[in-house]
Amino acid sequence: MTDSIALTWCEEINHPDWELWDGFLQETPRGHYLQLSDWLKSYSVYGFSPALLLGKNSQGQIVGGLGIVKASFAFVKLFVVPVGPIVMDGWEETTELFVREFYHYCKKNRATYAHINLPILKEGTMQFSLPKSALPSDSVFYTGKEGIRFKSVVTISGLRWVDLTKYTIEDSELLLKDLPSKTRRDIRASLRKKVSCIQCSDHHALFQTYKAIERFASENGYVVRPWADVSGMLTNLFNKGYSIFLFAEKDNEIKGGIWLVKCGKRFTYMTGGTKREKPDLLTGYLLQWNALLSSLSEGFDGYDISVGGPRGVVRFKNSFNPVYYPFISPRHWVFHPLKFRLFDFLYAKLAKHKRSIASILRHITRK
Repeated sequence: MTDSIALTWCEEINHPDWELWDGFLQETPRGHYLQLSDWLKSYSVYGFSPALLLGKNSQGQIVGGLGIVKASFAFVKLFVVPVGPIVMDGWEETTELFVREFYHYCKKNRATYAHINLPILKEGTMQFSLPKSALPSDSVFYTGKEGIRFKSVVTISGLRWVDLTKYTIEDSELLLKDLPSKTRRDIRASLRKKVSCIQCSDHHALFQTYKAIERFASENGYVVRPWADVSGMLTNLFNKGYSIFLFAEKDNEIKGGIWLVKCGKRFTYMTGGTKREKPDLLTGYLLQWNALLSSLSEGFDGYDISVGGPRGVVRFKNSFNPVYYPFISPRHWVFHPLKFRLFDFLYAKLAKHKRSIASILRHITRK
């Protein structure tokens, strides 16, 4: 770093700085989809609100920043950085400035609780993360306790990375040959079963694919955010070219679909689903294979097949030879222990009714 930076907060939901921030996230390999404006703003359907901290150099260019989600429940305020700060290469030493500014912002705004998740790997380094040296040993980050206690805002634990640096779209057959033999067989078997993989090209196809994913999720016993909650975000990301949907089709019926988000010079797998039927069309393998092909077509160095999921899902993801790169543990602060204990108790009791609560919040916030 050879220049000083000016830190500014933006709390206006339609301020032009949000668009600049999105552009910054697309250009730096450290960009992360959890920081995209449309993702942060998507929580507004639950009554939450976003805010953005930007760092600009003397020429007014963004060199780093972080977006937060603020959740308010009557007597408590909870502030969350899902992952961040995101700092441009060469400006790593400003990391502590962002962390400290977030901490003081929480104190100034009387937060009850806050947590921050830093994109620093537990071991090693890669272009998509900050180095451990970016954080001084006396950082305010370490005054927080490890882990998080408020989980209604997605906080990611790292990357599950499929390295594509040895391949190009022209020699994708080499990539297929390097996959485990079972994975390779299942991809080819799905193709032999005359399953087509198609990228959504319009809003109707996007809607149909997401609704199919919702339906498959319900049938298979897992949950995705309902269309009513995410339609605005999905449409905006699609229109901006930050998101693609792939669906598997046979006999004019959608058999499966996946959602990918483009950010930080990579695609990240968000969610998906396939129809269970016999004989098995193996559409999950075909869809992820096409996610790899889409990554190669963009010239990306790899594909984040994403962390998390039940054991069977993780086993499926691991069949594409990814390497898991975990972040260091996030840290949290409880600024008002009594308030937070009461909130924590009530929130745990109400968690079983979260769908009903979300419905009420949506109704209130749309008034």
